[in-house]
Amino acid sequence: MKETLEYILKAIIDNKDITVTESEDEGSIILTIHAPQDEIGRIIGKGGKVINAMKQLVKIQAIRENKRVEINVEENGSTETPQE
Repeated sequence: MKETLEYILKAIIDNKDITVTESEDEGSIILTIHAPQDEIGRIIGKGGKVINAMKQLVKIQAIRENKRVEINVEENGSTETPQE
């Protein structure tokens, strides 16, 4: 799934500073896209259409493998933690 997401991102964005990390939490695979701030808008798209399309494509692969997947987008160098 990570490879699928990376392939899609490379087709959309020419920036080499974009990386995808994969982690697992309670049976779910979490894919995190790390991108520069000026590229995040292009990844998310108008009204979230681009990121939602990527989520749907990766979700199809996850369903075939009987897994759950979540995709997050973070700014490069961001060390902020979500507030509760």
